[in-house]
Amino acid sequence: MKKFNLLTNISIIAFDLKGVPIGASGYGKSLYDFLDKNNIYDKMLKNYFNDGETILNSNCYNNIEYILSPISPRNIHRGVFIIGPVSQKKNNCIRAPYKPRYLYSYILKSLELILKDFPKKHIEMEKEKEYSLHIKKAIDYIDSRYMDNIGLDEVANYLNINRSYFSTIFKLETGESFTNFLNRLRVEKSKKLLVNKDYSMLNIALMVGFNNQNYYNIVFKKFTNYTPLQYRKIYAV
Repeated sequence: MKKFNLLTNISIIAFDLKGVPIGASGYGKSLYDFLDKNNIYDKMLKNYFNDGETILNSNCYNNIEYILSPISPRNIHRGVFIIGPVSQKKNNCIRAPYKPRYLYSYILKSLELILKDFPKKHIEMEKEKEYSLHIKKAIDYIDSRYMDNIGLDEVANYLNINRSYFSTIFKLETGESFTNFLNRLRVEKSKKLLVNKDYSMLNIALMVGFNNQNYYNIVFKKFTNYTPLQYRKIYAV
């Protein structure tokens, strides 16, 4: 986002699908207040899911607009970038940069190129593996939603395939059940949180998707041979 902002002089902010900001560049209090006051996030998501429209006029008196782009085109659940504000006029109410609409495709292309240049992040335990399209999409979905209460039915519905069939091919290709895969991923994600002593064990368990600390302790020890507390004592700075 910082590279995009430096290249285009356009502010950019990222949200998860719950509306929580997860990063920004070029945003100060005034721009964020304007975005919040005009309810830009909710309006853009509504437009996107209803008719695919990704450009929104904020009703500011000088044609202030925003552009939406999914963080991952393959998986909207990873969140969205909201690019802007930009303006159709050089003089406008919040000093947004002047960008005629015919430049929007180039603006989006700039973001796409920056993202392609950025080192790709994979699930640590799944590097270099080849999967079918359904399993790739399933793993991507799990990686973006592991902190929520997701299950086999939800992912099968997301893929629009039969639950039993999905369960079978998932285990065949990954070598483990859906539940085991999900729990192992949650444990891996929790390791990064355990080194920060500001988080309690309960908070970490909840942050990565476990319903209670006891079950988290059991699952963590199953995959690491340590309890979360033992792991923290060894690896926390």
